[in-house]
Amino acid sequence: MSRSWLERVLAVVRELGTSADLQGTLDRIAQAVVDVVEFDAAAINVTRPDGLVRVDAVVGPPGVTELLGQGTPAADWELLLAASQEWGELRFHGHHENRHLWDRVARWTPPTAQGSEPDAWHPEDALFAPLRGPDGALLGVISVDQPRSGRAPDAEQRTVLELFAAQAAAAIADAARRERLADAELVYRTAFLGAPVPSVVLDDHLRVVAANQAFARVVDRPAAELPGTGLAEMVDADDERAVRAACRQVLDRSAEEADLEHRLRTRHGDRLWARTRVARVVGAASGTILVLSVEDVTESRRTLEELRTRAETDQLTGLPNRRVVQRGLRAALDQLPGPAVAVMGCDLDGFKLVNDTHGHLVGDQLLVLVAQRLRTSLAPTDLLVRHGGDEFLVVAVVPDPARAEDIARRCVEAVDQPFDVDGVRCTVSLSVGVVAVVEPVDPSALLARADAALYRAKELGRNRWFREA
Repeated sequence: MSRSWLERVLAVVRELGTSADLQGTLDRIAQAVVDVVEFDAAAINVTRPDGLVRVDAVVGPPGVTELLGQGTPAADWELLLAASQEWGELRFHGHHENRHLWDRVARWTPPTAQGSEPDAWHPEDALFAPLRGPDGALLGVISVDQPRSGRAPDAEQRTVLELFAAQAAAAIADAARRERLADAELVYRTAFLGAPVPSVVLDDHLRVVAANQAFARVVDRPAAELPGTGLAEMVDADDERAVRAACRQVLDRSAEEADLEHRLRTRHGDRLWARTRVARVVGAASGTILVLSVEDVTESRRTLEELRTRAETDQLTGLPNRRVVQRGLRAALDQLPGPAVAVMGCDLDGFKLVNDTHGHLVGDQLLVLVAQRLRTSLAPTDLLVRHGGDEFLVVAVVPDPARAEDIARRCVEAVDQPFDVDGVRCTVSLSVGVVAVVEPVDPSALLARADAALYRAKELGRNRWFREA
């Protein structure tokens, strides 16, 4: 290509770089074909989503401009291009070839006669530059007519036309990509922002990128204020470490996704329980992000907690029942070695006589009063359980094993005073078996040892305590 041609082409390419929209680019390319390649008429046809190839840009005489907006099925263009001669990347359709195909597309015939030269351009001749995508799909066609020389274009003209066709194809493909992104954005706004499932998007620093209205309602915050918010501002402090660890596992690909339950904080400081699924999304532009789908399970958690509490509570005294013993004992033993863990088996002396003399109603009321006295004799952190019938169990953490006897003594003294049950004077006493350990042991074995110590206290005369040596 001569220097003159090259400079003209480069000037056009630089000008094309200043256009941000597709229509402006197509108009510039059509004008460049006329100005640089030296055809009097140029039309750029673009394939639309409906399958029509529509004339979107034209430059030329008045008759050419009438083509603007006309559409031709892409299949007809493919037939015409396939039946045309291959001139490199271009396609030439002579006036004597397959007129029926040429007549099926939007076209213009210049009102000129053919010259006498051997390579003279005939008014019915046509030259096309197919615009193909990377997958070979037809993005459009540049059609040119009426060369100013009156002759078929030479090699330089064809090369320049191919260059402009490549520019047009790239512009159309880029516009299609932007349209797909716009469609994806529309889908995102419809499917994500308006979705009924509370959802939030976090970046790799675990800060909010976007949140939908459903999530904003859950945390009682305006959705527009959530971007940039960190986990610490939304998740309860006691659960933040677990949520952060789950998110990091998904980000680091050590887990495909994560499910967990945790507490969220609302704008006004209220706490609610959420079941959250963490999923990873890797985007070409956004990098790795996390999508958290959140379900408010506060009511179901509250219901389950009420059922669990009811199942673990003695309905007569309101104390925890024997279901709680193993869990409470394990929690205390987990602190060892360290402070001693004391277990005290407690049994009322003379309770059967009260039942036989005054009836079970008085006996039940007496158990309630005994439970109240025992509870006031213990520290708030001590676990008092009704173990069944007239038996109670105490689990306490004490500085050393000997201090467990102080607790046993207070319990015995608390019960040693008479009880007034609706005017009925009732007298019972308490026997206590004490076991204290400073090293981890099996909970069931520890309970058996406490029961053996209780039996020994009763053997020694009741209304006393006995600590295992």
